[in-house]
Amino acid sequence: MQTSRAPPAGRTIESAGLRHLRGLFLADLQRQDGATVPSPPPTTIILQGDKLTFAGDIQGMQHILSLPGLTPISEWRRVGGGCLG
Repeated sequence: MQTSRAPPAGRTIESAGLRHLRGLFLADLQRQDGATVPSPPPTTIILQGDKLTFAGDIQGMQHILSLPGLTPISEWRRVGGGCLG
């Protein structure tokens, strides 16, 4: 997922509702400058254009897809039998 606009941009992971997700967890955050934050802590501030990689149950993606300000990225890669993207 990529942050396209507020509300997640400018907020912490926790305040944006991206912590304690049912069947999913935020595995990675990549900044536009190429910096990567693996398993970002809940206090990490999300910036516009950040790429967020979630891992877990595909059914949990329904919730993520309903959140405003997040846009799916079409690139997916297989990792150990699961998909990350």
